[in-house]
Formats: sequence, structure tokens, C-alpha cells
Amino acid sequence: MRRRLPPLILLLLAGCTAGGDGDSCRDVAHEYTYDVVGETGLVLVATTPYVSFISFEEMEAEYIDVEYCAANTNTPGPYVIFTDFDNEDWQRGLAFYYYAIQTAYINTNNYTGIQRTCVSDREFLRHEFMHHILYLNGEEPGHTNPKFAACDALGPKTCNGEYCED
Repeated sequence: MRRRLPPLILLLLAGCTAGGDGDSCRDVAHEYTYDVVGETGLVLVATTPYVSFISFEEMEAEYIDVEYCAANTNTPGPYVIFTDFDNEDWQRGLAFYYYAIQTAYINTNNYTGIQRTCVSDREFLRHEFMHHILYLNGEEPGHTNPKFAACDALGPKTCNGEYCED
């Protein structure tokens, strides 16, 4: 049985407010040269040149926050891969969750019309985490599930194709 840190401790360690307005996070590129596995089972697959604008600890805190909001705790975390979709020849947009292999993919290509920041990375992850949690718990994992809106997991906010915070 895996042991988990209480959500409040993880949120304090992360330094970024889960589901917040982004004022508490900084746009610092976090690079991992090895895969990281968290207490929740969340696995960050190392990629280059950089992974994300939030740390692994912040990712895990977001995952726990979405789990608790969705009332589905102790769901093993997914794999998370940050990659340039153009290099992968994918036409999937900004992020997607692949149910068959329980993996969330986040596009690192800034030519998509949205400038990636710590806020957008967090919103992408929350959205893909919600798909994962609902799917593993036998709930409707589609966008029509009201838990996406209730748990601040609708995904990145855009204004005419440009990222905006309002």
C-alpha cells in the first residue's frame, strides 16, 4: 500500500496554489533528466529541452486537488509527457489524454497560438488529470461531465486564440 502525504503539506511544498489565479507561480522552466514518480503514482516522463513551467511537486499537488474535488481519492496518477507535437507529427492541439495507456500529453510547441506559462501548464494538467481520474473511476470522462467546471479543470482560457487569464 503506498503512503501519501496529506494534500495541505503537498500544496505548501509546491509553493503554488492549486487551481489558483497564477499569481503565486513563476514562469521557470523545470527540466528533468530522469523520470520522476510521486507518492500518488504520478509519473513525469523526462523530455528535453525543458519539461514544464511548474515543478513536479506542483504537478502532484494539482493532481491531489483534482482528485479531492472529484471525490475520487487514491486514484493512481497517470504518466505525463511534455513534448513538441510537431516533432511527433500529431495533430492533437494543445494537450490530450490517451486512455489506453493512461498518459497525459502536453504540447510544448509555442507556435500553437497560446504562450505557455505556469498558469497554462497548470490548467492543461488539471484538465487531463480530470479525464484520467473520471476514466479510472468508471465515470463519464468526457467534457460534458460537470466535474470539469466544478473542479476548475476546463483547460486553458483563450481569447480569440490567445491565452488570457480572464
